[in-house]
Amino acid sequence: MSLTADGARLTEAHRLAQLAQARKVQAQLLAVWPMLSLDDIDGTREQWLTEAVAPVLAGAATSAQIAARYYQAFRQVEIAEPVPPSVGEIRAAPNVARATVTLDLAGPVALKQAISRGSQTPKRDALARMLGDSQRLVLDGGRSTLASQVHTDQRGRAYARVTSGKACAFCLMLASRGAVYAKDTGDFNAHGTCACSVEPQFDAAGNYRLPDSVALAQSKWDAYRLDQENNPDRYAGIFSGTKTHGPNKGEQRSISEADLLGFRRFLEDRGPAGWNPAT
Repeated sequence: MSLTADGARLTEAHRLAQLAQARKVQAQLLAVWPMLSLDDIDGTREQWLTEAVAPVLAGAATSAQIAARYYQAFRQVEIAEPVPPSVGEIRAAPNVARATVTLDLAGPVALKQAISRGSQTPKRDALARMLGDSQRLVLDGGRSTLASQVHTDQRGRAYARVTSGKACAFCLMLASRGAVYAKDTGDFNAHGTCACSVEPQFDAAGNYRLPDSVALAQSKWDAYRLDQENNPDRYAGIFSGTKTHGPNKGEQRSISEADLLGFRRFLEDRGPAGWNPAT
């Protein structure tokens, strides 16, 4: 959790508000999806992209506004100080080029790939990817805004990755590290359909309490590490194996790549029921 109960409530309310914004944009994208014709992908691509990029950019801008309002309220309840103007004015600018390329790959290109694979439901397959990638684009507006504000704010120390109760192994692994994401740790790393958010840390005295979702992620990661220590043979093949796909196929897996695969296997072996995650 944060320093205060009000801060914790704000963080959860912010996460849900961001998801609602992503769902609003996805509904708009569903409405224009029929414009991309299965019989004439190239002929309908440009018009579909025009209609699809606009709501995503608007959604990302709104996401940034939602995040900025949350930061202002959260900072006030946590340390009883208003946000400095230089920090409060920060907004992540929607990236037109990135949105266009991402939606092109997730829409027309993904549709062609599904057809070439012999999929019986190419539009449904491409639609799932497009909606997932659009969510990432929209929510990145808020995530980038918050990360920039924390890193610019003199009172900002770092931020924690806040997950839902249904987070994947990748997000749980990153969330388990706690409030360690400072200016030198790079951008917020998100995948398509990622619903993770940010909670700032302002306290320098060690009184900060991690969000419940982060504490849950840490408990899962610690359990994986213990299982790895007690049952090394179960993971030996993962850590000694090589990459099975991608441009670096055949190369030795890095420790972080192997750890992610091992953690994913650990979670899958136990199943979601064994964790009873909060939603």
